[in-house]
Amino acid sequence: DDYIDHIRNMLTFLGAGAHVLGVCQPGPPVLAAIAMMAEDDDPARPASMTFMGSPIDTRLSPTVPNVLAEEKPLSWFEENMIHTVPGPYPGMFRRVYPGFVQLASFMNMNWSRHVDAHWNFFNHLVEGDGDNVGKHREFYDEYLS
Repeated sequence: DDYIDHIRNMLTFLGAGAHVLGVCQPGPPVLAAIAMMAEDDDPARPASMTFMGSPIDTRLSPTVPNVLAEEKPLSWFEENMIHTVPGPYPGMFRRVYPGFVQLASFMNMNWSRHVDAHWNFFNHLVEGDGDNVGKHREFYDEYLS
């Protein structure tokens, strides 16, 4: 609900006529925020909205995470995916879904692609192919951030 409110607040700040692009996971909350704005006849509702790869109705084309969510009970996720923040870090003792778990899960969905990319990266380094090395580093700097 907070995320939907945040989207709505941003759209209100931008004002009427904005165009919204929802890519991947933000699609459903963007749709919810705009639907609420339309229901309220909000003058700041956007002029258009476009969704790319957003899981609007996951029943139509379930992905690996959707299948996993259907196969496992909530208790499995609580026991295996949620961890306690250790001290002295900010938020210590809070239960969170750590970024490293998300990254590992995301990479494991395309494990062979990442292995091949790193093997090719190594070969490009050996060959002195700076263009492809730079592209690889640029992609993984963003992907792993």
